[in-house]
Amino acid sequence: MGNLGGAQWESLRELRTEGQTKKYRLYQIGIPFGCGIKLNVAKMVGIGLEWGPRKTFTDYIDDVSKTYPNPAINPPNGALGMAFSNRTRDGGGVINSQRGNPRTKDWYVFFGLTLNIKLALSPEPCYATGFD
Repeated sequence: MGNLGGAQWESLRELRTEGQTKKYRLYQIGIPFGCGIKLNVAKMVGIGLEWGPRKTFTDYIDDVSKTYPNPAINPPNGALGMAFSNRTRDGGGVINSQRGNPRTKDWYVFFGLTLNIKLALSPEPCYATGFD
């Protein structure tokens, strides 16, 4: 999705901002990596910290992969597609120059901090926590 400063959000996939001949896939496989730790700080309270990068097999999470399109050969879809395909300040002189890096695929990373509060004590001890 993209926005040119107004309230309206546009689907960049439909606009073919790099002059693609076909639409790229919306769904891809991602390989999860990461690590985390969870600690029980009291009988009913725990905290966790998690870091998780994801390797994807697409270069279009951000709709940027290759070069700026040449509107004379393979134009983006309409005037709106042209506006989204070249977001440089002057808007000129960039045809076929590098817009993204097609040799690397996109990654994304998340970071999380959690607070866990147990609402009721179980009558049975939980041996995983170390608390009776």
